[in-house]
Amino acid sequence: MFWESSVKPVARCFAAAILAIIVVAGAGCGSSSSSNSRVNLVPTFPPATVPLIKLSTDPFTNATSSHATEVEPDSFSFGSTIVAAFQVGRIAGGGSSDIGFAVSTDAGASWQNGFLPGLTTFQGEVPTPP
Repeated sequence: MFWESSVKPVARCFAAAILAIIVVAGAGCGSSSSSNSRVNLVPTFPPATVPLIKLSTDPFTNATSSHATEVEPDSFSFGSTIVAAFQVGRIAGGGSSDIGFAVSTDAGASWQNGFLPGLTTFQGEVPTPP
């Protein structure tokens, strides 16, 4: 017991001294005479060259949902087929007016979308897409 109680303060002092040396030594690292010589650690990417495509719009009008919302998206792809699903008309307590989907079979060049039928009582409020 004596060994443990006397070693802990010494180890703590030693660790604090090492940390102080590292901090003081590190304070001068990387400094130079030019203020413009900082290295940008955040990568920059060129702007996207592919236009954005709107895959879906919330058409629901029920009073219990936050409209113009399509949230919690997920997607999967295999070959040139892409499938995306998302909640449409988010309800604050959980859930949504419906589940929307978007599918492309030509690597995103064209899309088909819609809403899963028969999931909620709000489905009848929306005209069936053509």
